[in-house]
Amino acid sequence: MDAAFTEEQDEIRRTLRTLLDKRCGPDEVRAAVRTPAGYDEALWRRLAEQLGLPGLALPAAYGGAGCGPPNSPWPARRPAAPSSRRR
Repeated sequence: MDAAFTEEQDEIRRTLRTLLDKRCGPDEVRAAVRTPAGYDEALWRRLAEQLGLPGLALPAAYGGAGCGPPNSPWPARRPAAPSSRRR
């Protein structure tokens, strides 16, 4: 199995990481939880419209990407940060 991401997957991952870094700090998350919806509706709309994240696990026959549950979390996967400790 090839564990490398495609160029398209890398682009989605970069875009997602940038968006979440901007929109999901502690203060933003607290504010979103306090809304009547309990989450940031504008952020979810953007994740759906710009990145198509809700459709990743849907079969292609239904307009999704057909990734299936084992592969659908790939946008959130992030390489571990290098350790700041020196040995």
